[in-house]
Amino acid sequence: NVLLTSIEIDQSGSGTLTQTFDGVDFSGSVDSTVDLSHIDATFYYELLDNWVNLDLGLTVRKFDGEVELVRATDGRTAQEDIDYTIPLLYGKARFDLPLTGLYVSASGNWLGAGSNSFLDSMVIVGYESSIGLGLEAGYRDITLSVDEDDFEADMGFSGIFAAATFHF
Repeated sequence: NVLLTSIEIDQSGSGTLTQTFDGVDFSGSVDSTVDLSHIDATFYYELLDNWVNLDLGLTVRKFDGEVELVRATDGRTAQEDIDYTIPLLYGKARFDLPLTGLYVSASGNWLGAGSNSFLDSMVIVGYESSIGLGLEAGYRDITLSVDEDDFEADMGFSGIFAAATFHF
């Protein structure tokens, strides 16, 4: 089976930083923008396919975003493109409420190596009609921890969402 998704994630904030980023020294107040927009192609196998569904597989995630920092004192800007493709392990459990079209599910994508990790998890309540059209609402949490030679980051994004779906 194949699952295709496209997600837009933009986050802005302000804080205090003492760091060099993209060759620019940042000390003091900094405004930041993080764009982690991506497209997923998930290839999975349905281990269970009845009122209890269990899927396991692999997601290929193509990021197309950026990180931008702006020094508050003088407006000096540094930017780094996030243009990576990474593989993630995929898992999903779904419980259908018989004869209603309603369901609850939990899913996640994960990658970890050493002190680097990426976890994208969500819980969902949804409805799917007999022709495959559906609506979902849920809570999503994304955490990223990177500790490489020239880059270190701990970021988290979470919140509620709604989606329209089509299952064929």
